[in-house]
Amino acid sequence: MAQLSPVARIGVVVGLLGALLVLTGCGWMLTAMQLASQPPRMTCPTQTPLATIQVRDGSHTDIVNGTPVSVPDYRDTAPYEREYGLPLMTPTTYVNERSTFTLGTIVNLGAGVDALLTVAPQSATRQQGEVTERLYRISVAWSNPGPPLAFDPYRQLVITQVQDGSGRLHGGAWQWSPDVAAVSDLPQPTAVLETATTIATGRSTMQADIFAPDGTVFTAELWLDAAMGSGSDGVKNDMRVQFVNGPRDPLCATAGMFSPAADPERHDAQAVAAGGSPDRIAQAALAEVGRQYCWGGKGFTPCNGCGGGACVTPACASYPCFDCSGLTWYAYQTNGIRIGHGTSNQQLYQRVDAASIQPGDLMLFTGGPVGSTGYTGIRHVGMYVGDVNGDGTGDMVHAANYPDGVVLTNNVFGNRYYKQRLAVITRPPR
Repeated sequence: MAQLSPVARIGVVVGLLGALLVLTGCGWMLTAMQLASQPPRMTCPTQTPLATIQVRDGSHTDIVNGTPVSVPDYRDTAPYEREYGLPLMTPTTYVNERSTFTLGTIVNLGAGVDALLTVAPQSATRQQGEVTERLYRISVAWSNPGPPLAFDPYRQLVITQVQDGSGRLHGGAWQWSPDVAAVSDLPQPTAVLETATTIATGRSTMQADIFAPDGTVFTAELWLDAAMGSGSDGVKNDMRVQFVNGPRDPLCATAGMFSPAADPERHDAQAVAAGGSPDRIAQAALAEVGRQYCWGGKGFTPCNGCGGGACVTPACASYPCFDCSGLTWYAYQTNGIRIGHGTSNQQLYQRVDAASIQPGDLMLFTGGPVGSTGYTGIRHVGMYVGDVNGDGTGDMVHAANYPDGVVLTNNVFGNRYYKQRLAVITRPPR
């Protein structure tokens, strides 16, 4: 836990920290460059369903003045019925990528590092001219699957907006300062360099006290640095992640979830090589044949297989694991191309006909034969990968179900089940 030293030790602590940063360089620093593999995001295990409404549900016959009259019947929709239709299913994991989040949200920063930032007012106050300032405690709960990372809470935890009792918004950059030590009740560190400036492997918490205008903290920020390698001047505070005081994301009923560390004992894939001129997107999907199916799985995104109050599949036993749209999303993401999450988004791209299909195109299927009474809207997606086995027909790789997992379906256009249910083929931009 990061702790503030008394005034008498301020100079020693700051000097040691400065020397440490110079000696260690970029390899030990938590930097914006290290986290650039993905935008900051929150991951919600279960998206909040749309509100229940009344829908038609058949009819019955009443006798009115001796004449039979057909009267419609209505019922309330079930959770997620409005989004996905019937039969009922639960949604894929909801991911919101941005740079501003609500205070108390678990933010996946990238490289497996997560942060949950909260701010609590303390009792101590002071007068700075005409402005009354209050002591606030910023706490960051970290999850770090990798080696220890350097992070300086004295500089990199910042309050930037406070709203006072009159509604006025004060802007600035309030950080830890030496005079905080006189009123802070945080205990003295037992090992300054390790305790105060290191994000340990696993779960840990950092705290720092900051004086800022008295009121309600409206915005607090994590400031991350650009890489500070040898021969580089480095850029401090290059990346800022904001946490604001406001309503929680309406699409998520929880604070989000921490990312899992990659499991060194994860299931090996039985990768299938694409013949001819392999498409890089198709190759990325084929490389995952044999992985576990987990409802909500998107590679290394946390997946417990649950949603809508029920568990659809077992949780991921190891990572990566996938559901159908998670596999297609992952194959594009692996190649630096961002596409939408879920079948509801992946069906919106440019449509192509079967005669023009190319490896990497998305094949979307309904729950029943197209045009039949079992037609229930898009329920499944796979990726066309060309003629993998050389039999002259096109094949599809997809996360089929549990327990089958990620499989290769040969001659997909000749497969009676999928042929009847193919609704649309789409081509995401590259």
